Amino acid sequence: MILIPLNKDEKTISPKFRKADRFVFLDADSGIVVEDNNFKDAKSKEFFEYFKTLNVDKVFLKGLGLPTFQKLDKMGVEVFVIPQDTKLYSHIDIAKCTKITQDNASEFCILGHKKDK
Repeated sequence: MILIPLNKDEKTISPKFRKADRFVFLDADSGIVVEDNNFKDAKSKEFFEYFKTLNVDKVFLKGLGLPTFQKLDKMGVEVFVIPQDTKLYSHIDIAKCTKITQDNASEFCILGHKKDK
């Protein structure tokens, strides 16, 4: 199943992952389902305990921090960065998304971290 973080309007991709207002789930069997993120104010450990129950194997997002990527990677979840100019989840072009790996994580996982000047 694919997960994409959304803003409250249920169409626009959220710039945040764990703190997103809603998530859209895309699955061949269940179709498209939008749900509130009831754990957006929870601590990281509580969020990931919840996340484990979702059966997600791919996440498409605008950004995340390195510790969050490492947790998702350890869980076997593939993480893809959506180009910043893509605003609506229905307009995502998978060919233009970048898969985050251990090799490029420091380049893409910058939320919550200050870059060196």
